[in-house]
Amino acid sequence: KTYSGYAVRAGRYAGGYVGRADIDSAASAGGGISLLGDALGIENVLNALDVVSTNIKNSNVYGAPGGYSVIADGLKENKPDEIVGHSGGYAGFISGSNLNNCNSYNFEYIIGRETAGGHTGRAEPGDTATVIEDISIIQKVLNANNVLSVLNTFIPQVIDSETTAVPCGGIVRAEGLTDTMYKRGYAGGYIGHNEGARIKGEKKEASAIRIRSVYGGESAGGFSGV
Repeated sequence: KTYSGYAVRAGRYAGGYVGRADIDSAASAGGGISLLGDALGIENVLNALDVVSTNIKNSNVYGAPGGYSVIADGLKENKPDEIVGHSGGYAGFISGSNLNNCNSYNFEYIIGRETAGGHTGRAEPGDTATVIEDISIIQKVLNANNVLSVLNTFIPQVIDSETTAVPCGGIVRAEGLTDTMYKRGYAGGYIGHNEGARIKGEKKEASAIRIRSVYGGESAGGFSGV
């Protein structure tokens, strides 16, 4: 019997701790916030948004002595020529989520097709319209007095979080190429594709340590692919 050499393997989203953390999916489950329509006051809307956002704190991933590896190398359903996959040492994909003191330690290989990152594959803001749907509620939350609260909910934040590779150095690879349908091939020692996320160190550095090699079919960086 053949066993995978990867600690975590998935077709679309693979991460050492979480494959996909997405405010859009959580908020829209069962009709979500939009079901309540005008019955929700603005304070309750903001509280509801805070409840459905993903917040992970003080949670770590530790590799075995020889390290751990993560791969996302799937094919889009019914389209065998369209490769997909977001891979990260901690998270494969985050949208409108907050990670605080969330660290990944001792990775060896992080491999994705669309994105790959030593900590996070891809991070992007949540989709306000998808989460809320009801236009009257959107107008409420986008009132000038509420914009800051909304931004803090929908913009992903990675705070005081580091990633470290095995002593001989970790390898991050995003092997796809962009086409007319998908952006692929973004690799970073820390994050593969950062589309508006806030990454910051307050009590410690947001760092990628012992990165030996980063390769991206489209773009690669020691910290961020793009």
